[in-house]
Amino acid sequence: MSNNVKDNSSDLEEDRILETQTCKAEDWNGVQDGGLQESRLDTFLLILKQVGITTGLCLSLLNLGMMGAWPNSCMADLINTNTTIYGSFMALTPTQIDMLGAMTSVGSMPGTWLGGVIVARLGRRRSVVLLLVPCVLGWGLVALAVNPTMLLAGRFVNGISCGLTLVAGTTYCVELTDTKYRGAMALMPTIFNILGYITAISLGLILRWFQSPFVGIAIGVAGTLVMKFIPESPSYLSVSGREDKARRVLKSLRSPLADIDAELYILRNKNIAFQGESIFRVILQTEIAKSLCIVVPLFLIHNFSGIAILLINSTRIFQASGSILEEGVSSLLMFFCQLIGLCFSVFLQGRFGRRKCLMASLLGGGVCMGVFGTFQYCKQMAEVNVLNETSVDDVITQVTTLDTVAKIVSDDGNSTVNWIISANCEWTMQHTWIPLACVLVFMSAASIGILSVPYILASEYFPTAVRAQISSICVTLGSGFNMVALLLYTPMQNSLTPAGLYWFCSAVCFVGLLFSWVFVRETTGKHIG
Repeated sequence: MSNNVKDNSSDLEEDRILETQTCKAEDWNGVQDGGLQESRLDTFLLILKQVGITTGLCLSLLNLGMMGAWPNSCMADLINTNTTIYGSFMALTPTQIDMLGAMTSVGSMPGTWLGGVIVARLGRRRSVVLLLVPCVLGWGLVALAVNPTMLLAGRFVNGISCGLTLVAGTTYCVELTDTKYRGAMALMPTIFNILGYITAISLGLILRWFQSPFVGIAIGVAGTLVMKFIPESPSYLSVSGREDKARRVLKSLRSPLADIDAELYILRNKNIAFQGESIFRVILQTEIAKSLCIVVPLFLIHNFSGIAILLINSTRIFQASGSILEEGVSSLLMFFCQLIGLCFSVFLQGRFGRRKCLMASLLGGGVCMGVFGTFQYCKQMAEVNVLNETSVDDVITQVTTLDTVAKIVSDDGNSTVNWIISANCEWTMQHTWIPLACVLVFMSAASIGILSVPYILASEYFPTAVRAQISSICVTLGSGFNMVALLLYTPMQNSLTPAGLYWFCSAVCFVGLLFSWVFVRETTGKHIG
């Protein structure tokens, strides 16, 4: 009974402090408060400082994107001009080529677990500095590889680096930024991840497969040097008992009107129940378990909504759908659309919150995948009637794919053969822009919410004392879902047909929309402890 009274009084005290902080936050634009007045210029400089710190921190996320996109950007060079940095030949089997992408996902699972332990014990700043070790080792093995085994080992180490980066980078960004701007700043890791994809694809156009890893090493070194100017997370400092240092860091990052003592009080109050507890006992606590039951399904929806297969198999998808542009150009356009969508998302999530943006994202994604599936269905059902005038009695009817039809028609120079193409086939031939449009709009919509929100909520839903460990659990499960989605791509395409696969992704989006509406709670503008 006494514990309940204590908890209720603690909640009332926290609400009172939060109300006081909210009132002070509303006074930022030139309202007098205790003799202090912050001008619009001061506010602008504060925002600029937060952006600068977050940008420096996110250099490691740029490498994350490069590691993910490296196989796509260098695949043609590996297959066609298969020489190593030493000039020797290195032949890859089709299975080994497929494993270049899969090994990163395999390595990311132990990487996220390791990241959870390191981030919790060594702190956020030291963890990001330590990222240089697997970064250099992984890229070095890839660049200097003389055989497929060495190349795949490098990709596995790349995966470990990716797992560490996801946990350390996202957690650090969420904790370092001001509550008022966290809604926008928490998207910076995803933006830099997509910039890494674009960088890797662009480098693949001008560099050999073993040259681009040296750019990744240079970015890793630059990211480590920048950390000299970025402070440790004040949340981590407070929870680890270094409150004086946490206060100094908060004063350097917050407005002069911010109530630093109130923020530190909330940090202590939200984390005191979890300090010294086993992570397994923490997970069984009601609030933590509820949060896990929200975040983990979001990762499942994220990977089966179509994002995973489009990011990895975009070239194959564009080729099979008969896109009007060359596959590499289409893939580059797709990543640029992601980047543009994320830039808009910075303002949208700050203005409308994570939940509404997530729902809008899933609605747009579901519609696009539904249209894409319908196009593929029309394409599959295209019938070609072949009438050979030299043998009028022989009428051959077959169902074939549109790209096969186009090839046969273009290659056949026999004037005695008349091709009567069905209405479905004519329609798909006249609308080959639809696949590209569907994918571009889908990725733009995904960038607004479902692409980034699961990773953000994996940090925001949990208190500082256990954030790194539980976030690593969520990200590890997300990596597992990603592997399953990629492994099931070909079997599902064969069993459901391409149209059925995209309709399945559309259904997942609409189920995710309902799930988000019912269960996801808002975090934008709120203290996360």
